[in-house]
Amino acid sequence: MSGVAAAAHTIVEGARAAGHEVTTRSSADGATFRRDEFRLSAVGLKLTSSFVDSHDLVHIHGPAPSIADVALLRTATRRPVIYTHHFTVTGSLPALAPLYGAYDFGIRRLAQRATRVVTTTDAYARHVAGESGLRVDVIPWGTEAVDAATPRAGEGPLRVLVLGQMRRYKGHEIAIEAVRGTSDISLTVAGDGPLRPVIEQAAATCSNVAVVVSPDHRQVQELFRTHDVIALPALNESEAFGIVLLEGMAHGCVPVASDLRGVAEVAEATGLVFRAGDPTSMAKTLRRLARDSAQRRERSAASIARSRELSWNRTVASYLELFDEVGGGG
Repeated sequence: MSGVAAAAHTIVEGARAAGHEVTTRSSADGATFRRDEFRLSAVGLKLTSSFVDSHDLVHIHGPAPSIADVALLRTATRRPVIYTHHFTVTGSLPALAPLYGAYDFGIRRLAQRATRVVTTTDAYARHVAGESGLRVDVIPWGTEAVDAATPRAGEGPLRVLVLGQMRRYKGHEIAIEAVRGTSDISLTVAGDGPLRPVIEQAAATCSNVAVVVSPDHRQVQELFRTHDVIALPALNESEAFGIVLLEGMAHGCVPVASDLRGVAEVAEATGLVFRAGDPTSMAKTLRRLARDSAQRRERSAASIARSRELSWNRTVASYLELFDEVGGGG
């Protein structure tokens, strides 16, 4: 499950537990055209006037071309709307950069139609607001506390974990190149996705890189427990928060991430950042931790403490308060 889907699911279940009636619509509910990074959905056509009017409040998650934009256009004048802006729509093809930029500008303008706008970081709040003076609430994503979590000892080779969907923008290959040929750093890449064959081929050329395919929940918890660093080498702002960073931090992993808007804000509080798309920069950052056991221990302890401040319960409570405020307590 993607981070956006996991966050939306958590909010929905929290609202239901609080006694609200919740109906969901997503790309799974309509015909969808997919081609690599490109996706269009017909789910927006299901947001009829009668459907919208049967609800007291609409919560839109975006940006999602042909979903969030259509939803903002179709619903914002009929019912109170909360729009949560997750990330920046972008891609790996330079020729399409002007198109991505135009869409980003357009969706931020459409956000002004919403009753309230939410982002997960201060950096994204500033980006969405721009020069408009738009009020943007910041509600960070969360994680579950790990009661048995203890700070890493900081001894031995540095064990680095990259966990997530094996997609182009996640930057798994950057991490592999960053640790290639090192004797004091090992890397585990865990997950699955369309880039799996490429990642497995790259990992096969490095003796200090292991690949774990489709780990189940128990295996994921064990991976967090046995690694020192949770890394997120994302290439672009399709990754805007990185829930996996918080999940690793809850177990005592030090977050190391690309210096992208949003992602860097999450990692920098207790971890380190490096230049996005630059394996040399990532390698230097990892070596800082590999050679400084005291820093590893301190950052590990700080990461556990920070993760406990950012709980899913806090996230859900903030949204429920906003629902009541915008929906009039209905």
